[in-house]
Amino acid sequence: VRLDASVRGLGPGFKIVVSLVNVGTRALNDVSLLFVAEPRDAYALQRGQKHFASLLPGVLRTCETGVTCLDQSLAGAASAAGLVRVYVCDPRSANPVVSAVVRVPVPEFL
Repeated sequence: VRLDASVRGLGPGFKIVVSLVNVGTRALNDVSLLFVAEPRDAYALQRGQKHFASLLPGVLRTCETGVTCLDQSLAGAASAAGLVRVYVCDPRSANPVVSAVVRVPVPEFL
């Protein structure tokens, strides 16, 4: 599975866009896409999970979720950028199929 993730927006509201492609030869069934924001108390996710009934080989699937920065003290602090971890999970495995880390930019509160 190939996973591409990008963040859009200036903040405090951001959008994370994820695209998935099954590069294997067999379909993956019952796949979940999980989003985990860090630090958890500073960011709120619009949707923490997306379920795909099937990922067919070679078919591009996309989804997006909103991320809102709740902590205004993070504004302007260069080291305060948060993270959103994205996991593609198969229910038959304890380990994720693939994962990515998306760095959320420092928010611009107006």
